[in-house]
Amino acid sequence: MHRVLKNAWLISAFAFSMGCSLTHAESANSDLGKDGKSKDFVKIGGAARFNYEYKSYESNSSALDFELFRIKVEGRVSDIEFYAQYRWYEDFNFPEYAYLGYDIDTNNRIEFGLNRVPFGLQPFSSHGYWESLLYHIGLDDDNDVGAKYIYNNNGLELIAAFYQNAELSKGQENRFSFDLVTRQDDIATADINEREANYEKNQWNLRIEKKFGNLSLGASAQYGDIFNEDTRRSGSQDIKAIHASYNYHKWNYQIEIGTYDFDTKNSDEVSSDQVLFGAFGTRFHVASNADFLLLNIERKIDTSSIGFIDELSCYNNWGIISPKRDSENVGNDTTQNLLGCSIKKGPLLIFSELISGNNSFFVNGPGVGLNGSTSLDHRVNINIGFYF
Repeated sequence: MHRVLKNAWLISAFAFSMGCSLTHAESANSDLGKDGKSKDFVKIGGAARFNYEYKSYESNSSALDFELFRIKVEGRVSDIEFYAQYRWYEDFNFPEYAYLGYDIDTNNRIEFGLNRVPFGLQPFSSHGYWESLLYHIGLDDDNDVGAKYIYNNNGLELIAAFYQNAELSKGQENRFSFDLVTRQDDIATADINEREANYEKNQWNLRIEKKFGNLSLGASAQYGDIFNEDTRRSGSQDIKAIHASYNYHKWNYQIEIGTYDFDTKNSDEVSSDQVLFGAFGTRFHVASNADFLLLNIERKIDTSSIGFIDELSCYNNWGIISPKRDSENVGNDTTQNLLGCSIKKGPLLIFSELISGNNSFFVNGPGVGLNGSTSLDHRVNINIGFYF
């Protein structure tokens, strides 16, 4: 904790000094140049967050901790835009994204670097602080290293992308996005079902979305290689989804339905019914072939009569991952329900949430889609963030 706070203080002091030196430049550069294009600029921001959690299934689980400090930078030099964000936690730190952007014209754009994978509901498949089940299997809020092309015209958005590999090295679970990770450090003593050697390569994504007034309809596809270090053979990932978002007055409704198949080429003694995912310093198994469904609803609440609140919204997000195979290791459904509200006042943003899960890794389960507990467990999460 002391190390995180020390790093956060040094970075925040640097960001403050940079922000002071850039304030006049940003103001001056907000105008257009003689060529009609915006001038160069740099913006620095960030956040500091605290988190309270309580788990109904663990004794003495109530805790309030300093969660993270993060810095983000964005700007433009000539016609090239740049974006980056880095996160510090108590036990690890990592980049969230870092990429360059270039507008070919008003309808066409390219991005290169560690950028967001175009799949499913965007920008997130959850209305709250707690992410959806798809985040835990790398299908939401996922950043990988590659190039992306974006076409946007008259409510039609088409995104095509290629990613050479995931965001960090194949054995590194200290990362922001959940990806396939290897487990070779303890392979000599590991249980057969824990000996994993698969990682992602050569991933292609295609996402299309069309807006019809308040309704957005879309479809996403993801295909790529899964390379096994033991067998030196390549399997594949094949993922497809359709999704929709509808705004009605102060309500927002979302749905995403799809299927995935991680076809691995393991050695004979290692099960192919499950794959190993990792992020935020942890690793767990996921059923390798399953269907999924998300149903989300959010209500924005009028705060004009509440002087001390700028924005208020409440939401319920539900999801299920249902394995297509039954075996010794996998077969039970994983469900998660997120019930919560968010409150915003100036730079302060608070999420208060109840997460209920069945057979879900982050709510007392062994993984996702495994043959684990069928009981419904709960955890309370309150996140308090200051954003600048």
